[in-house]
Amino acid sequence: MITPFAWHLWIQICTPITGTTEDLFSREELITELQRLGDVVDRPPTVSQMTELGRYSPSPYKRRFGSWVEALRAAGFEPTTNQLRRYDPDTDETTEDKGQ
Repeated sequence: MITPFAWHLWIQICTPITGTTEDLFSREELITELQRLGDVVDRPPTVSQMTELGRYSPSPYKRRFGSWVEALRAAGFEPTTNQLRRYDPDTDETTEDKGQ
């Protein structure tokens, strides 16, 4: 006979995780990490720097804030001229993302 606790545990184990990375990290966690990385590199971090040095990938930032540039602004950074020039709001990508 299966106890209610065992059944509940079995359901939890067998239920697939359906959330997105946006659900995994709070807005505050993402901003804190972006600010930490900004302190490390002493400027508004780039997508590449987040990929190489950050705790999270750039993807949750783009999902939560709509774009990398908007994530920078939410964290209190003024995006650099280069970051703004490279940003394409139509595709929500930077030339860095496109591999250029």
